Amino acid sequence: MIQGGRSTYVPGSNRNYEPIWYDADVKPISAYMDVEFRSREAFAWYPIKSDFGSLIWLKSYIVYERFVTINSKHKVLHSQTYSISEYVEAKLKGEIKVG
Repeated sequence: MIQGGRSTYVPGSNRNYEPIWYDADVKPISAYMDVEFRSREAFAWYPIKSDFGSLIWLKSYIVYERFVTINSKHKVLHSQTYSISEYVEAKLKGEIKVG
């Protein structure tokens, strides 16, 4: 440890580091914005891999998106790709909220 002036400096450490303390009641983004859901159907002209590992090619597939609207623009938070059979299975399990 090197003593110099008023501050103490430890070589290899960040001199400007100050711990940041957060409130315990930090709210998720959904508390401030409405998260919306939508699904759309597309056709796979090129091979596409679904999020569950199956290969989709020359078939229809479903893209399920979670998004927020900020200043009249859609910002996609997360999207998932399903084959038709995977989409039906997820709907039956209750994992998808779109009607």
